[in-house]
Amino acid sequence: MRLQSEPITSTHGLALLLKAARTLNDGDPLDVVLEEVASAAAKSVWRPPGETGAATVWKLRGSELLLEAEFGGTAPTVTPGLPVEGQLQEVLAARRTLLLGIREVPADLRSRYGARRWRRVALAPLISYGKPFGLVSVPLEDASPDPEADLEMLGGVADLGGLALAAATEFDLELRLAVAFELLPQMIAGASGAEDSHEAATVVVNRVGEVPGIDRAILFMKEESKRGLWIKASTEPVNLLLVEQDAGLVARAVKERRIAVFDRDDPACSEQDVLIAGDTRHVLAVPVAVAADVIGIFIVASRLRPFSAADVQIASVLVSALTGLLEGMRLRDELGEAKRTLRSFYHGLACGAVTHDSRGRLIDANWAAENLTGMPLKQMAKEGVFGPDWTMQGENGMAIPLPLRPPESVLKSARPVQGLRARVTPPGGQPRWLRIDSRAIEEGSRLKWVVTTFFESPPPVLTGKRRAGSAVPKTSRGEGA
Repeated sequence: MRLQSEPITSTHGLALLLKAARTLNDGDPLDVVLEEVASAAAKSVWRPPGETGAATVWKLRGSELLLEAEFGGTAPTVTPGLPVEGQLQEVLAARRTLLLGIREVPADLRSRYGARRWRRVALAPLISYGKPFGLVSVPLEDASPDPEADLEMLGGVADLGGLALAAATEFDLELRLAVAFELLPQMIAGASGAEDSHEAATVVVNRVGEVPGIDRAILFMKEESKRGLWIKASTEPVNLLLVEQDAGLVARAVKERRIAVFDRDDPACSEQDVLIAGDTRHVLAVPVAVAADVIGIFIVASRLRPFSAADVQIASVLVSALTGLLEGMRLRDELGEAKRTLRSFYHGLACGAVTHDSRGRLIDANWAAENLTGMPLKQMAKEGVFGPDWTMQGENGMAIPLPLRPPESVLKSARPVQGLRARVTPPGGQPRWLRIDSRAIEEGSRLKWVVTTFFESPPPVLTGKRRAGSAVPKTSRGEGA
């Protein structure tokens, strides 16, 4: 029962406000402060002995008020957003408390308090940084002896709550900034050391999922020769393989290359958007753009907490910092695919092909090279090809010295060997006539590899003059003269 003496009532009210102020000034995170505001609001009005009272904190989001915190368990089910209209709009616009009779209470709010004994609902605005944060609603008992005093006390608690919310919002932003930028170097280091792009993407996504308030993180990336953006990693299972760019808010974010913030129950959401949101409600989608090309999109989602302008800024900075890393991952994928394609082509050639590095070491050979030389790859890598233990004769029957043989000649001069026909005999093997081509592969201005190809060629057809010349040794011609 409320004390009737005015001095004692003032003392009681002051004590209540001081207690609320001490509780709200503990420097707690935003979610804790919201609960404390609801608790203080419920305790600021008269209630029968043994009852705890009830209160709900609503946050302004666009044209709706969304439930943020509750004290007293006023309803077992989740309440949809309250449309900002009528008396609710008046409370926020005029920034004053309001006492509503049972017939004046909006239907959605009335259903929230349907199970309680009440005849009025007190509303008080929550003002943070000079702007409406939302409002707090408290059902008043039938037997409340002084509803006007309840309303005045609730207004005082709401004023304190607004100050606490401003401090908590700033603290919450600082905390998320600190965590985000503490994780950034860890993301870069972990992803840079990953064996492949999938592992790198998993590192990045899991680290982003550690930021306070993030319940789901997904990364979609462009893949070589595939339409759309394909899922690369996620913190939770997602029933979606790729982002189609035809409809929906995420697709629009990709097409327009701009950040999208939306709720899953937004009328503009497509089925694709709903699958991306999963069991979360609030979604933030940030395109990953390199020049004019969107190479991916980063999705973060929250079950309870809507994304603020500060969240958008943090996400934008994080993705900008990670864009170079993500582009490197994509290019590494493309390079790996190109290498696999080249290797498949290289090993599928019907002609022999061997590759030497810049120091002349054989690093690869295809099946045709093994077949033509009669040597397996390991033996070729150990003993080399066309080396000092091989014999090599030109079409004129003269031995080709080692410095003029490929790949040796190409390594020293960087000049290609084209259309060389020679009679080649490996150590202990049978001679074959081969057509040989050899060319340097450069990286920048530095020779990186020498690729030599060869295939079996018919022996040269010599004319009579060339046959006679090649049949008579030089010494014999000299003695005959």
